[in-house]
This record gives sequence, structure tokens and C-alpha cells, in this order.
Amino acid sequence: MEEEKREKLLDWAGIACGLIVVLGLVLSYVLYSSGSRAGSRTRNVPSTAQDLTGTGEGRNGPIGVEIVADENGIYFIKVTDHDETRDIGTLAINKLPRSIYKAQTLNIDAVSGATFTSKGIRQAVSDALESGGIDPTIFRGGDLKLNRIATGLEAGTQSGIKFIKASDYESTYPEIYASYMKNSENDEVIEYTEADPFIKNLFAGYGFAKSYGSARGHTYVIEDITSTGRPHKLANCFTCKVPQMTEAVLSMGESAYKMSFEDMQADVLASGNEVLSCFNCHANEPGTMVVTHSYITKALGDDLQKVDGSVLACAQCHIDYYMAPGTSVVTPPWTSLESANPDSMLEYFNELMVEDENGKPLVYADYVNPDNGVRQVMVNHPEFETFTGEGSIHRDMFTCADCHMGMAVAADGTTYKSHYLISPLQNQELIDKTCSKCHSDLAADVKKIRDETTRRETEIGQDLEALLADITECVNGGKYTDEELDAIRMSYRNAQWYWNFTYVENSEGAHNSKLTYECLDKAEAGIEATRALMRK
Repeated sequence: MEEEKREKLLDWAGIACGLIVVLGLVLSYVLYSSGSRAGSRTRNVPSTAQDLTGTGEGRNGPIGVEIVADENGIYFIKVTDHDETRDIGTLAINKLPRSIYKAQTLNIDAVSGATFTSKGIRQAVSDALESGGIDPTIFRGGDLKLNRIATGLEAGTQSGIKFIKASDYESTYPEIYASYMKNSENDEVIEYTEADPFIKNLFAGYGFAKSYGSARGHTYVIEDITSTGRPHKLANCFTCKVPQMTEAVLSMGESAYKMSFEDMQADVLASGNEVLSCFNCHANEPGTMVVTHSYITKALGDDLQKVDGSVLACAQCHIDYYMAPGTSVVTPPWTSLESANPDSMLEYFNELMVEDENGKPLVYADYVNPDNGVRQVMVNHPEFETFTGEGSIHRDMFTCADCHMGMAVAADGTTYKSHYLISPLQNQELIDKTCSKCHSDLAADVKKIRDETTRRETEIGQDLEALLADITECVNGGKYTDEELDAIRMSYRNAQWYWNFTYVENSEGAHNSKLTYECLDKAEAGIEATRALMRK
């Protein structure tokens, strides 16, 4: 009898366990397929609230949401549609709606490991609010990054395209035009070869050892490129300077990069010396984000639509690049968002081989140090790679335009996006409405990062200069084999790469202090590793 009872209990226990497993699977499926929700459609919801829907772009496709909201609150959020990866993207699906509802703000940190999904949910809620005429800034405290899809043009596909000058838009967009021309006020230039004399040796064999001026207002780009002490051979030097070059590439194809500098300079003069302007970011469609620099479209490929159009507009020029051997095409050293980081970029260059005049394979170099044969790569203002890189605390919340192009009010009371490019530190409204939520003293926080970055860049730069001199002694001393010298040269090349990555990035660490400090750490480690190879 006791045996029979025990068996029945075991049977019921087995059935109960089975039901629990089934219920768990069903619940897991429901959460995965229909998403998470927060709040209530009816409880404490005022009559002014609206039922709204919106979409945002996740990692694997669109994310749909339903919300109930008015200008005073978000009362209900539900993720309705998504194709995000289970146990990765769904971490955000199941967490972020509750976080937004609880905090009543879209200014919520991305869920670790689910950055793109988090961004898509925030975009979808913002889209839903806008669909009901509710200003999303009410719930984000500032200009939270929204997804502005950009069209990407390819080289040689726009036969006969002609750019429209910025001045031709002046009568239609007088405030925007005036704000862009205001960039002429930013006319200060720092000559880095004088401020940091050690770079004359670090860049020996390259034009930057002769002249390296700091960036200034976009309206000076033609003056800067034609007056610099660096030599110019081909038209590709004009790539990020004038719409005439962009027009030529879109119309002619990549052969335009091999035009002579003088021929392109003549074209620029003939068309009124138009500087980098409306065409480069909008083509001939004001208000539309267009990637006219085709190398960005090509490099990002399917990742193009994962980057906000307002970031892409700046990324067209504010990236690292090289002139591809043989074609002279301007080319980023990465082929996806994932590979746009200093480690992968260095690997890209270290695997890129060229041949000397005798057909001997050599690792790619922008220049070769004339004293010791170190084959160097020059990094060029990698703002995009830094801002979007790992460790950036703002990349999923803001765009370049949010921080550097403030909102302005026209005489008739309408608002517009100022095209006067300034530091966020010059925009008190942005600081008060947005930055102050995390920074009690933004200027002090930025200064601390920049001071530390500059201090380390200077110290490491001087160490690299001393190391270069020691390598020259090794080359001339006769103690090392060719194989040993090649290893020393390569080790030094890698160390200078990481220092160079931070030195030429224009924010001095402010865009991404974590990545900046990591690069400087790797530069220091690389110096020590090189010295270890020289201990003989």
C-alpha cells in the first residue's frame, strides 16, 4: 500500500515537473516572440493619453512598439515585433521598456551586449511619440540620437551630376547659410611641429614633419590645402575639402582620384572656389542626409543603415584613411563597423602588402623613416572610429550634430539646426538641458580628460622619439641580423600606431576617454616590447 502511494506521488511529481517545464517554455516563447511590456493601458491613464505605434531599427531589423502616452507621461509600453537574437537582443527587449517607463525618460543606458537593440527600442518609442504630435524631447531632456537614414551614393553612378553652391540656397535658407558662414570666425591655427617638436622626428619622411596645422573652420579648407608646406601630387588631396572633387568621383568614378592636383585646383577655381558645403552632406536635396563620399558607402556596406545619418555626414571626412596603392583611391582601413577599431585597423595595415621596385613584398607604409627604415602608417583624424568605438558613453545617445550643431531660433520664431560648428562647451543651452543631467561641471570634466591625454601624448611622443634614435643606432651598429632589425622595426611601428591614433584625434580624449587611454597604454607597452627586442 505504501509502495503504491509512493509511486503515485512520484507520478504526480513527474507530471508537475513536466508542466513546469512546459509552462517555462511557453512563457519563454511568449516573452521572446511578443516582447516585454511595462505600465498599464487603463490604470491611472488620463483621457488625454493616446494609443500610438512606432518603429525603430534593431540589429536584425525593425522593432515595433505600442505605447500609451501624452505630454505628461508614458503610461504603457509594449514591444510588439522584433527579430532580435534570443538571449542577446532579447535582453534589451525584456528590460528596456520597464526602464523607460520607470524613469519616464528615453535617456536610458543601453543594455550591455544589446546596444543596437536598445537603440532600436528608444527610436521606436520616440517615433511613436512623434506620430501623436508629442515632442520626444520632453522625455529625453535633450537631443537624443534618432535614426536619420542616409542614402549612400557610389562612385561613377551619378553621370552628369552638378553640385549646387551653398550661396544659391541663401535666399531659401538664410539663417542656415549665415550660420555656416559663421565658421569663418574659427580662424586660429596651431602649428604642431612647433608646439610638439618631437613629431618632426616621428613623422620624418612624411609631409607632416614639415607642416601640421590644427583644424579650423570649414570655410578655410581651400586656403589651408593650397598654403600648407606639405607637397601635393594628386587630386585625391581635395577629397574632404571641396564638392568639386566629390562631384568628379560620383560622375567619373574612381579614376578621378588620379587626376593631378593642379587640374582639380583649376576646376575649383573655375567653379568659384566653393568650399566643403551643402552638397557634401545633402547632395542637391536640402534636409536629406546623403553620403556623397562613396568610400564610406563601400566600406560600411550593409552596416550603412546602422549608423545615424547625422554621424555619417561627419564621418565622410572625420575618419582614418589611406590612398590605396595603384589606384590612389581614398580608402578607410576597415570594412565594417565591427572592424573600425584601432586593433583591427592596425592588423589591416600589417597584412596589406605592396611590392618594391624589384618585386619584393613589403608591408604597406605611408612613409619610411629615412634614418632607420621603419615603415610607418600615418593615422588621420579618426573621430568616427573613436566616437563609435567600444568605451564611448555617448555613441548610442547622441550624434555629432546633437553636440556640435545647436538648435537656433529664426526671427520669425521658427527653429532650425545651426550649421555653425562649435564645441558643446560653447552651447550653454545644451549643457543646461542635457549635459547637466550627468555632469555637474562639464567644462571641468572635459578639461581633466584633455589634460591627462595631452600629458601622456607628450610623454609617450618623447619616448618614441628617443626610441627611434636608439633604433637608428641598432641599424648602424652591426650587432643585429636583418631579421632581428625587421622585428624591432615592426614592434616600433605598432607602438607609434597607438600613440598616433590618439594624437591626431581632434577631441583630445573627450569623445572616448576609455579608448584613448587604452591606446596610450598599448603605445607604452609597445615601447617596452621594442626595447626588450633591443637588449642584446
